[in-house]
Amino acid sequence: MKRIIHFHPNWNYADKFINPLIKAEEEIGYESQLVTALNNPINNLQIDFQILKTPYKLPVIIFKLVKLLYINRPDIVFCHNTTSSVLPLIIARILFIKNIIYFNHGVPFIGYQGFFRYFLRGLEKINCALSTNIITVSNEMRLILGNITKKKIEIINNGSACGIDLEKNKNEKINVTKLKKKLNFGLKDKIFLFIGRPNKRKGFHDVIKIWEKKFSFNKNFKLILLGIDSLDFKKINKTIPKNVFPLSFVKNIDDYHFMADYFFMTSHHEGLNYSVLESFYFKTIVLSNNIPSVLELVNDRETGFLINKNCPKNFYDIVNECEKNINLKRKIVKNASKVVTKYDRKKFMKNYKKFLEQF
Repeated sequence: MKRIIHFHPNWNYADKFINPLIKAEEEIGYESQLVTALNNPINNLQIDFQILKTPYKLPVIIFKLVKLLYINRPDIVFCHNTTSSVLPLIIARILFIKNIIYFNHGVPFIGYQGFFRYFLRGLEKINCALSTNIITVSNEMRLILGNITKKKIEIINNGSACGIDLEKNKNEKINVTKLKKKLNFGLKDKIFLFIGRPNKRKGFHDVIKIWEKKFSFNKNFKLILLGIDSLDFKKINKTIPKNVFPLSFVKNIDDYHFMADYFFMTSHHEGLNYSVLESFYFKTIVLSNNIPSVLELVNDRETGFLINKNCPKNFYDIVNECEKNINLKRKIVKNASKVVTKYDRKKFMKNYKKFLEQF
């Protein structure tokens, strides 16, 4: 039986993006294993291979990786993160693993300036050089990586990490009124959603500034922050506004997408943003920072709204316009729903299985 080993730094995200790939692999006869560094359940293999965060553990990490790959001798190794892929890629090369795939989910250096930009770009060059095959999630990422390597860069189906499940919640009726009452929201409240990590490049600081300048005064506006807890918020602001709700990591975000009227995508860089796709699927209006990597999904005033440099006034003006123009909202939702069908998980997995046939 052929074997595949996947390396991803965080089990919470790997569960969403990598486990669907593993399911498809097992359906065509592979024995697949996921190795992660953080947030692991008891039955999952954990090796803290994030050497940038724990360089003092390097000898132990190398020993564990060599042992894992030498004993299992996988036919294919997948590495899924820019900063965490380097060491598994090196070890796989040293052990002469035949097929070493760098699955790029996004190119973070475009969200930085100065030293970190050059450093992260250098890591991308190393990852591409060490791999035998490269996959990425969007045409924009392929263009950027194409300036770094001469190797062929593949996209599965129309892009994304594993497609989006268009069957989920299809027959389930979500009671928005009940959800709002559960959070003590008013039935007429407008719900705004942000999903991300508490750092600048993911737009966390921007969304706080946007909210404070233009939205915090309206008690009927409610901002839900997923992936952000109260301690994260207080590192930026000492007090949390009464209409802001940091809910930390939430495994099932579907309920919040159902409830939300607007999704704020304020990141400085993305690969192919799943939260935007899920907003399209759940008929949530997307207001996005105007960055190159989001343009494959958000066509301004057609499938969502693009806002230059996360301008708070523009966010507020667009929300006001949408609230006054129901036809505009309907047009956006209708067009966005068509876009999301391009990323159907069933079609993605069909093409992913075809990709694996070459090995």
